[in-house]
Amino acid sequence: MKTFKQFISEQKKSEAPRGVIFDGNKVFVGKEHMEPLVLSDELVEKIKEIGDKYGYWYEGSGGGDVPTTTGFNKSKYEGSWDHEFKKTINGYPPEYLYTIFANTKVNHQRDNLLNPSISIFDSIMKAQKKVSYLKNRELDDSTLKKFLSMCSEKDVDFLKLSELPATKENVNMFLDKGESLSWPKNWKEYPNKAGKLAKKVEDARNTFILNRKTGVYFAGSGHLIELLRLDDSLKMIGGEKAEK
Repeated sequence: MKTFKQFISEQKKSEAPRGVIFDGNKVFVGKEHMEPLVLSDELVEKIKEIGDKYGYWYEGSGGGDVPTTTGFNKSKYEGSWDHEFKKTINGYPPEYLYTIFANTKVNHQRDNLLNPSISIFDSIMKAQKKVSYLKNRELDDSTLKKFLSMCSEKDVDFLKLSELPATKENVNMFLDKGESLSWPKNWKEYPNKAGKLAKKVEDARNTFILNRKTGVYFAGSGHLIELLRLDDSLKMIGGEKAEK
């Protein structure tokens, strides 16, 4: 077992535990959400050369997660690259409801869907701006029904389960089943329908930032692993703690 001193020593030696990828006038910086960004001083300066000239972009909608602690110029932040990606999406593809089953405890779906006086289905409709990826678009019944049907397996009918009252017990059961099918232990093989829908969205998001021309893009380190898969010409610095 490593001693605390050994662990600290290794952390200091790492240039970028979550990974950094340089691609011309574009750089991808791996970051764990709501955790301090760890980068060597040398990498920070190289990233700043690009970001101060072309701008910085954070992931998702959490502007509060902008990693300013490393000394990056907050005034140079352009906003969320997810917001830019959403502009490229036409209509309301049902797969973009995959966030209902993603990080349910962290993203508070269990609280947002709790409403015992109505069904889980109606609760999702009512809380759609809190649980959907496309928060600024109007979700209709048919799209939600299609998503739930597309996620269902032979032994799990999400459409039928959604008819249950949105009690704490039922909501937890509904979300537990959805999350376990979306992200099982072998999630990288995407064995279930719910996981395949999530992968479709994640591939689209990763392709979007991969095709951007300039700027600094902060993203969960798992995205950097996928970028390497999509473009084998890219090389990652560090990444010891990136999700593999």
